Amino acid sequence: ITAFFLNKKTPIQNPTGNLSVEKIVSGDAADTNKDFTFTVALSDKTINGTYGDMEFKDGIATFTLKHKKTKTATGLPVGITYTVTESDNDGYTVESENESGSIIADQTVSVSFTNTKNIIQLPTGNLSVEKIVSGVGADTNKAFTFTVTLSDKTISGTYGDVDFKDGVATFTLKHKETKTATGLPVGITYTVTE
Repeated sequence: ITAFFLNKKTPIQNPTGNLSVEKIVSGDAADTNKDFTFTVALSDKTINGTYGDMEFKDGIATFTLKHKKTKTATGLPVGITYTVTESDNDGYTVESENESGSIIADQTVSVSFTNTKNIIQLPTGNLSVEKIVSGVGADTNKAFTFTVTLSDKTISGTYGDVDFKDGVATFTLKHKETKTATGLPVGITYTVTE
C-alpha cells in the first residue's frame, strides 16, 4: 500500500491598486507645451523600482507632465497612503483633486492638477479733446493743431481717434470737432497743447 502526499505552496497574492496623475492647462496665457514637475510620495518608503509609468526610490517618484498627459503607477500595495505635489507652476492658479489619499484594491485612484493662467486686463480710460471757436469774426473753418503728450513714452499705435508715436500724438480740430483717445492705461499723465 502506497500513501502519496503532494504538497503545493501557492504564493499569497497581496491585493494591489493603481495611482494615476493627470495634467490639465487652461487659460488664454497658458503654455500647453510647458513641463510641470510632479512628486509622488508614498507612506511605504521600502517601495523601489518601476511601477507602471513611475519609478520609485525609497517611496518617492518624480516626473514631468505637459497638458493632457498622464502617468500611472500600477501594482501598488493596497492601503498605503500617497501625496502628490506639483512645482514649476509660478504664475498659474492651481486646482487639484485627490492630491492625497490611499491606494484601493483593484482600482485606479485618479489625481488631477489644473493650472490656469489668463492675461491680466489692466483698467483703462479715455481722453477727449474738443475745439470751440467763438467771437465776432472768428473763423469756424480754421483747423487748429493740437499735441497730446503722455507720460508713458512706450505708447504707440491707434487709440480710438488718435494715433500715438512714442507717447505723442498730433492732430487738427475745427470748431465743435472732438477727438477721443480710448483705452489708455489708468494713472498715466497727459499734457494737451494747441
